[in-house]
Amino acid sequence: MPGLGEVATAEMMDGCAKAQGVDIRPGDVLLVRTGWYTVFQSDRALWDQGQPGPDPSCTGWLKSKDVIALGADSAGVEATVFAKRTLTTPRLHTTALRDLGVYLIEHLDLEDLARDRVYEFLFVAAPLKLTRATGAPFAPLALV
Repeated sequence: MPGLGEVATAEMMDGCAKAQGVDIRPGDVLLVRTGWYTVFQSDRALWDQGQPGPDPSCTGWLKSKDVIALGADSAGVEATVFAKRTLTTPRLHTTALRDLGVYLIEHLDLEDLARDRVYEFLFVAAPLKLTRATGAPFAPLALV
């Protein structure tokens, strides 16, 4: 499991896709399992400090892959250590969400998919239609 604030680089994500035998195609939803989801129950103090994940250096890669959404098993999708973050710290939320229109999906339980080595599936999500909102809850499904 990656450590607090560890970055999942574009090279790592390419390597993971290759190892899993999958192609990342335009319009795909990319889900990144760091194992951080399990930290919530085992070490809440560590969970509250931040999480591993992609960072703004992955923005060009996300654009080149034409990914429509990026989800992760953490509270904020992107790598961060809250104590070190400032108002001017570059953020994946800015570069992916605002600049590219890539949706970010937080708090995903990817443990069963990882355990069963399910790497490709139909991802279904229907967020609540909320006006004037910056996000919406939904129950994602992986149809295998």
